[in-house]
Amino acid sequence: MVYQIDNFLIKCNTRLSVIIFVFAIYIFSIIYNITLKLFSINYALDNFRFYDSPIELIFFAIILAPLLETFLFQFLIFKILLNKNIGHYFIIILSAFIFSLVHYPRNNNIFEAVNIFFVGLILAYAFYIYSIKQASAFWHVVLIHALLDRKST
Repeated sequence: MVYQIDNFLIKCNTRLSVIIFVFAIYIFSIIYNITLKLFSINYALDNFRFYDSPIELIFFAIILAPLLETFLFQFLIFKILLNKNIGHYFIIILSAFIFSLVHYPRNNNIFEAVNIFFVGLILAYAFYIYSIKQASAFWHVVLIHALLDRKST
């Protein structure tokens, strides 16, 4: 099944695949929030509180964070490990794990770390798919990351 998903995403239009990845993150976010409510876990993250102004939000959360995080957590990790005969799915999981670890100290909440881990999985998987498509993996993942609602990342 995973290989069928890989093949579909590799063959489909690049714009459509961006929409699919963003949609996947939003669907995961909905399922995640429903799960928190089902288990009566009161957890809400308001990422907007980290910024003093809308300009800071735009610069840091929508421009700088996607650029820097894509470079560190997808581009560098894939660049370093892909040629070491390490399986790409292991690299995707490792990338997501490091992505979540770096976000974890922000408010010391394990639920946020789990959420960010799954977002990191999707972003790393997107990087892998765009690398295979030879479709500027870095910039496509930056775009996906930038399109996310700030409560998803």
